[in-house]
Parts: sequence; structure tokens; C-alpha cells
Amino acid sequence: MTLGNAAAAKVRLIVWCRDCGHQVEPDPSETAARYGADTTVPDWRERLVCSKCVSREIDMVVTEPLKASALAALRQTAETLQQRPSTRLRM
Repeated sequence: MTLGNAAAAKVRLIVWCRDCGHQVEPDPSETAARYGADTTVPDWRERLVCSKCVSREIDMVVTEPLKASALAALRQTAETLQQRPSTRLRM
């Protein structure tokens, strides 16, 4: 799969650092524009560096786009969590 194919299919690219756990979900269209639509997803992944810890230990998945109902539920959950006071678990 190329970045251009990923953009056209509107898939999600979920990328994370195996060293520090930093995770991002870059926009496939912007990624294709920046790195070239003909660049394969595995070749693109090999070029990635974690923006938090500068590791090259990057892993990723390509998955289906979120359905509108799932996306709405996630947004609602995020809004609810932002409104709650933070609590710490005592151990």
C-alpha cells in the first residue's frame, strides 16, 4: 500500500514509539503530500523518528476509518473526561 492509496481509502495510520509509547495518528492525505503519494507505507515507516525521544523504534498499524457514530462517541467521552476533576488512586 502506498501513502496515496491510504489517503484515497481514508484509512487511519496509527503510529507509536516502542521505546517511550508516544502515539500519533497522522493524516494520510497530508502524509502523502509531504512524503510522496508513491511512497509505500513500510518505506515511510522506516523514515520515522519519535518526536518525543528521537527513537527509531517505530511501529504502526493501518486500519479502517472510524465510523461517524464511533467518532461521535469518542468525542463525547473526551469532553466528559475533560469536565471531571482529576483523581489520584492511592496505593
